[in-house]
Amino acid sequence: MKNIKGIIWYEKYRQDSLDDLVLLDHHRRQLDAFVEEESIPHLLFHGPPGSGKTTIAMILIDHCASAFRVFNASSSDRGIATIKTTVKDFARSHVQKKEKTNIIFFDEADGLTPEAQMALKNTIERYHKNCRFIFTANHVDMVVDEIKSRCIMFKFEQVSSKELRSHLVNILENEEIEYKKRDISTLINYHSYDVRTIINDLQSASITGKFILEDVVSVFPVDKIFNMVKKGEIGKIRKITKDHTNFTWMYKRLFNDFISILDEDSQGEVSLIIAEYLWRDRAVADKEINFSACLIEIMDLLDIQPEF
Repeated sequence: MKNIKGIIWYEKYRQDSLDDLVLLDHHRRQLDAFVEEESIPHLLFHGPPGSGKTTIAMILIDHCASAFRVFNASSSDRGIATIKTTVKDFARSHVQKKEKTNIIFFDEADGLTPEAQMALKNTIERYHKNCRFIFTANHVDMVVDEIKSRCIMFKFEQVSSKELRSHLVNILENEEIEYKKRDISTLINYHSYDVRTIINDLQSASITGKFILEDVVSVFPVDKIFNMVKKGEIGKIRKITKDHTNFTWMYKRLFNDFISILDEDSQGEVSLIIAEYLWRDRAVADKEINFSACLIEIMDLLDIQPEF
């Protein structure tokens, strides 16, 4: 086993060339042109986590930036104060390399407050000759039209399971880590193809030289929970789920497996309930309560009395 302490696998194994990425033909032509010209317009990359948005942004920055700043809009960088001070100061700063521009990269720009986004539009327009912006977003509907209209937009799709599994196996084998193939598939499904989180968990659970899935994933007993839903045993379900924060994969199991055991008259309505609570999951303060509320609404639809 190699010494993995102090090394971040996600950064170590991040692709550093467009040639290493699976891209749609028209996306590849456009992105290759940016690299060849060493110049970009304002860009907005959107799509699910793990679709390569941040990786592509960093590749473009490497080829096209005179200087750059990266802001994570889901953190303390999300407010209007950052826009009016740090961002504005950098946007108007001197370009050091001829024929290139400064680049400001807002990762997870859908986390910017609406006020901050509106404040950005003037900076984007005023300093466009020497500074370009790249935005990424998981939920493009949370980016205001004033930002969208100033950017060329690229929509990226979720990486294929085959491609992602191959990438993870390559990491494990290169790091000389023992693993079970089925555990890799479980980890992928658990994190809904979020590559960054998957690789971080892969590293965290491999410190001993063997990938131990249970160190990072506590998978609920799905069939047991399904039976509890049919019996209305919400109190028992909460004892199982109370300490968890990742329910995305469970909503998918409800949709893929639980619906199939219901009568046809109920399937459509239950699907809508699951979709509604999955959408809420991204913003609620307590994800376990949100999941429990979803199950209670399903029970109500099926005329099952919840037991707390």
